[in-house]
Amino acid sequence: MQGLLSKRDELLREVRTLKDRVTELEGERDAATGRAEKAETEVQRVRLDEPVAEILGDMFAVKLKYVLPDIQEHFAFTLADDGKVQFTAKDGAPVKVGDAGKEREAGFNPDDVRAALEAHGGFDDVLLSRGKSGGGKPPATRAGAGVALPGAGKARKVAPEFGLR
Repeated sequence: MQGLLSKRDELLREVRTLKDRVTELEGERDAATGRAEKAETEVQRVRLDEPVAEILGDMFAVKLKYVLPDIQEHFAFTLADDGKVQFTAKDGAPVKVGDAGKEREAGFNPDDVRAALEAHGGFDDVLLSRGKSGGGKPPATRAGAGVALPGAGKARKVAPEFGLR
């Protein structure tokens, strides 16, 4: 009987040490999972979010954060296995750009993305035109630069008014 009790106590100690080890390993697993999720988030930010914001940032009259949900209803930006950004339709089908006879698959570049958005047609009210120069300033032309105004070359002497000197 004494042998069975000692064996039971020994087995209970082993169970306690194994439970402690399981708890320790679960903590390590949770920490590793947290680090992996943080790393994945950072990779997505650097490889996907920032390039998408850079490509789309100057195309719209409003901030990108207001237009991006509408874009994502129709199109998707994903990371391929090779780490490059893919521009596809929401269902995963490749986006086609170009004329009806010369359609090709759209790449992730400003011209193809703009062409796809223009072809879709739902973004015409917020999509800036291609030729926007910015700043609202007139174009820098030299038209009329050679016209001289009379008397502009000499400084005139100003006579005092009311006879004062």
